[in-house]
Amino acid sequence: MRSIAIFLVTIVTSLLFFSCEKEIELPPITQIGANTFGCRINGKVWVPEAGKPADYNDILIYEFDKYRNSGVFQVRASNTKRGGYVALFSNVAGSVGTYPISRTDSTHVTQVILGFGKCQYFSDEDATCVGSITLTRVDYQAGILSGTFSYTISLPDCETIHVTDGRFDLKTN
Repeated sequence: MRSIAIFLVTIVTSLLFFSCEKEIELPPITQIGANTFGCRINGKVWVPEAGKPADYNDILIYEFDKYRNSGVFQVRASNTKRGGYVALFSNVAGSVGTYPISRTDSTHVTQVILGFGKCQYFSDEDATCVGSITLTRVDYQAGILSGTFSYTISLPDCETIHVTDGRFDLKTN
């Protein structure tokens, strides 16, 4: 009888241990080229994640170029497992600093694009967006682009999205 009780306790404990989904954590804020990206979307942690091995090459795409305008960068992170994508872009951000998400004219743009739920939000089109992207390291020699971001974006007939605690640390070469 005692061995049956021990067996049942072992099985229940094992089931509880293995059935718990690992909590996703934001990557730390770094400036070393760790190839990390993450944020909170409406309070929930969101990181790039592949739903199947074929998606791994497409979950984090980035580039930056000091020769175009006064510096251009773009980052696109996808989560093919849980859905959605986050994209950051600027054609005026070539050095360390904070850049408001805005479109000052047709050639000076710092924008975000967010695919979340049934809606796609483009900060330079119909969406209302308030926020900024801060570049904390721009090292063309080492190929490292690091920074933080946060914004609130809304679109008619869609929910307002709050993106907070955003961070990225990328290495291109």
